Amino acid sequence: MPPERARFVAQRIQEIGPVPKANCSRSISELLGELPQFSDLPVTWFPEKTMENLARYDGIRTYEIWDNDDEG
Repeated sequence: MPPERARFVAQRIQEIGPVPKANCSRSISELLGELPQFSDLPVTWFPEKTMENLARYDGIRTYEIWDNDDEG
């Protein structure tokens, strides 16, 4: 990702700020949809669906982080 696009993403993240629980995947897919290379990325509430949708794009590398903490 070119530095100017990375700055745009960082700025948008700051503008959007925290999102309520269960809104993470929706807000991420909306934000990525603002980028030219992801303009056709469907917006979804479901993290696994977002991962599947992103996997369609060339050059995408994925890894998973699981939070199994019961503290909410």
